Amino acid sequence: MATTFHLPLPVFGHEVRIHVAVLLVLGAWLALEAVKQLDLKVYHRMLRGAVTFGMDFEENYMKRIFDLEQGMTQSISHFSRYEDASVEIGEDGRYEYQGTTKVTAHDKIRQFYRNTRHFLWLAAFLLFVFTNLSSSFDPEDEISLDITAQTSTTDPVDTLDNEATPNN
Repeated sequence: MATTFHLPLPVFGHEVRIHVAVLLVLGAWLALEAVKQLDLKVYHRMLRGAVTFGMDFEENYMKRIFDLEQGMTQSISHFSRYEDASVEIGEDGRYEYQGTTKVTAHDKIRQFYRNTRHFLWLAAFLLFVFTNLSSSFDPEDEISLDITAQTSTTDPVDTLDNEATPNN
């Protein structure tokens, strides 16, 4: 006997079933949106501040000491900012950083969240469609998450007492 969990929702005189999996996927989407706000509005800005400090330090102090084209923060930033980033070693042995296709980290992060959001929406939609189109709908095989109050004639305390009493 197959059992499914759904929430019945009347829409224009027809019952539409919202499977609990659809609700879970939509909950994941809401959680993703909350994390996105923290990521883009708080953590990404903090990282940008740290990188800016590192680049300033390398440009104004470390280059004088080590005679480098770029410091570590600048090199990491270069490879992060350019899709086609590369480095060549010049005849003098110094590294020459190259790249022309610039993409910001902010754009990459936004694209990640956009793709993940679209996947979650598609998953929720497909789950909704397939749970409502199933031809083998048998109400006796389903466990409905009906919100209506149900009264019980059995006292829960008596049930617990009976389960706790050992059989003689």
